[in-house]
Amino acid sequence: GVEAAAETLTDVAYAEGSGAQRLDLYLPERTAQAVPLVIMIHGGAFSSGDKSGQQGEAEALRAKGYAVASVNYRLSGEARFPAGVRDVKASVRWLRANAATYGIDATRIAMLGSSAGGGIAQGVEEGMRRVTPEAAQPAASVAYFGHGTTVATNALIQHRGVKTGL
Repeated sequence: GVEAAAETLTDVAYAEGSGAQRLDLYLPERTAQAVPLVIMIHGGAFSSGDKSGQQGEAEALRAKGYAVASVNYRLSGEARFPAGVRDVKASVRWLRANAATYGIDATRIAMLGSSAGGGIAQGVEEGMRRVTPEAAQPAASVAYFGHGTTVATNALIQHRGVKTGL
């Protein structure tokens, strides 16, 4: 595994189609054991927002031992929906492909998004669930102020094996 001090890498390209396809990677101190990853997706009604607005939350998660990727995606002024979903899927593929380089456990990835970012997290989870083997899917997808319904979210949670009171 990777042994390294905590560090932050900014504006890392995960795709080459647009300058918006960048992420900031907050890496905790790493020992020989790979660390879990949280992918944070900003909100902004698909038309605004930036990964830098999540810096405080990302640093708090890093302090708890998580690697965090705060992801930008193409906004509606540049590309039509579902471009943001496709961009975040591309970031997941890039993060998995480069996990060993950064000491990340590619089997322990969670997505966290607010508002539009929550909708994107749900779209990524749904798309990956349909076409990706179970072992390669995100371990969790959390949407706060997302666009899914309670019934759809409950069905997704139950599919992942978590019991709920809904």
